[in-house]
Amino acid sequence: MSGGIEVLLGANGGYLIGFIFLSYFIKDLSKISVIGTTIAYFTCIYIPGLIGLAIYFYFNQGILLSISQLLMMGLIPFIIGDIIKIIAASSLAKVFKI
Repeated sequence: MSGGIEVLLGANGGYLIGFIFLSYFIKDLSKISVIGTTIAYFTCIYIPGLIGLAIYFYFNQGILLSISQLLMMGLIPFIIGDIIKIIAASSLAKVFKI
């Protein structure tokens, strides 16, 4: 089992930092539209996540990934599931007026 700084310096570290950014804006996200929430979610989570993934591969594997490789590894496989979760969470927030 690993934890602490090892996780933050690993391939998932940027995404974890992105969740910290997202938690700062989460109260404001419930007041905007589903499309605005989706854009804010992807911005807060995936930009630091993809940067962290690129840094991980560069320093640990010695590989400089292209933008298309980075997107295929860290974004494209997760878009559909994330959009479904965002729509569900936004709809519930509107119903319960959080």
